[in-house]
Amino acid sequence: MPNGRTPPTSIYVMAYDQCDELDVVGPCGVFAAANFFLSQKRSDDDPQPRGKTFTVRVVAVDDSGAVEAQGSAGPLYFVTGIQGLTLGVEPWDGDDLPDLLFVAGGNTEAGTGIRRQAENKAFIGAIARQHTAGKQVVSLCTGVLGLLKAGILRGRRITGHPDVLNELVQSGAHVFNPDWEARVVDDGDLITAGGVTSGIDEALHIVRAFWPDDPQLESDVRDFIDFRYRSPIVGPPSS
Repeated sequence: MPNGRTPPTSIYVMAYDQCDELDVVGPCGVFAAANFFLSQKRSDDDPQPRGKTFTVRVVAVDDSGAVEAQGSAGPLYFVTGIQGLTLGVEPWDGDDLPDLLFVAGGNTEAGTGIRRQAENKAFIGAIARQHTAGKQVVSLCTGVLGLLKAGILRGRRITGHPDVLNELVQSGAHVFNPDWEARVVDDGDLITAGGVTSGIDEALHIVRAFWPDDPQLESDVRDFIDFRYRSPIVGPPSS
């Protein structure tokens, strides 16, 4: 792995109206399992926690389609996914940047889902600021279209949902087909993945890549969620 990769203290998952629910909850499940293991004592003889846990927030920027409801402790915010499930989100101004920003995919019909967000200045601006700040950007499935509109793909090694590969090729990027070349492509500060279920592979790769001092962590998480399939991954460029 490239020098300088350290465990993140914060991961934000960008959700929006007509995002794909599995793009959000799949990786979040992996990260929750990682946090569980990090919080456990190292051994019976060493009560210190295995590692530092990290914050995971599902966030929504302005014009993301989030709706407000009044809860007992104050306002609550939700978006509705493409399968009709509602996801709780936290409003995000796009300026308080996390260590790792995860962009979920969504509906690709004109004016909906990720297509709508690709024209949303708040959405694209947050991705661009994350990249300009030198922080990690991760996309899943059609979420890569948000990265495309943010103008950060030229010359990079990437992948995405098979249905959007032709658009990605036009960006000047080196595009891998997730069906037979790579489900996850790690290009340093930019990590992309193929279709919806690739998010599990991608999140497991993040656990492996960003906790290099705990190589057992990814295996523990993989066993815990009972995910046996190992996808082809194009690793980070040599330093």
